[in-house]
Amino acid sequence: MDVKLINPFLYGAKEVLQKMASVESTVGTPYVKQDDRATGDVSGIIGLTGDAIGSLAISFSESCICGIAGAMVGESFVQANQEVFDAVGEITNMISGVARTYLEKDTLTVWAGIPAVVFGKDHYVKHILKSPSIVIPFTTEHGSFFVDVCIKSTLSKKSNLAAEQTAAKPSSFMLDGKLPPMDVITPPKAVTVEMTPEERIEWLKKELEETKNLKASLEKLLLEKPFMNIQIRQKYKKAIPGYDTKIKRLRLDIAAAEMLKDVPVDDSKPKSLPRNYQNYPSKKAPASVK
Repeated sequence: MDVKLINPFLYGAKEVLQKMASVESTVGTPYVKQDDRATGDVSGIIGLTGDAIGSLAISFSESCICGIAGAMVGESFVQANQEVFDAVGEITNMISGVARTYLEKDTLTVWAGIPAVVFGKDHYVKHILKSPSIVIPFTTEHGSFFVDVCIKSTLSKKSNLAAEQTAAKPSSFMLDGKLPPMDVITPPKAVTVEMTPEERIEWLKKELEETKNLKASLEKLLLEKPFMNIQIRQKYKKAIPGYDTKIKRLRLDIAAAEMLKDVPVDDSKPKSLPRNYQNYPSKKAPASVK
């Protein structure tokens, strides 16, 4: 795997924990993971698509995430609970946001899905790609966590992929001549004009309000016109969950962008990260750690 695709997520992990929880972390020796068993007790998992495709998992020992979550909210957690799980989702999304910012500096546009959180001894992390993942262990004062990433570039297949997506896209249909509800589940168009962090937040907020308004208009139409064509009605009803998904994704992106605006804008990066990911030992995930 290309170090340029992996290290941004390591930068993200270090920056988010330092910024959000004042927790410093130290990078360990990477290795190739050969099975799906998670390396921690609680994992945040997020899918990635665009100029690179794959998935990212951040797995924490229970003691580690309890300490980090406690530092974030100013409370003490003895064991993982819903508030801790929510913190895992937020951390995963923010790490993804920082990583995508670094990738954009290398002219790579990558979109992220909505994080999922899994908890339990010996739980499994299923990556999108059917290939071994790279695991990079970190240590903190609260315990260990692991960045488990499986990602590859799609640039060589970009033109073919665009053609396939165009061919697979459902036929568009309009709502009162202006609303295309089936398009809401596609990633937002890449922004070609460079934005300041504040401008990006405002742009995301505008996208959120427009999406909420479109969803409300669609729901109103379904309510006010119960005798519309049954096929069109079914398409509109199926579109509503797509709006909900986009609204949730935009809210997460806004939260990440709010955090990112406080990250230093210089190009300084941690010096202790690996320079490549070749010839590292291959092993199965260790038993869950505490």
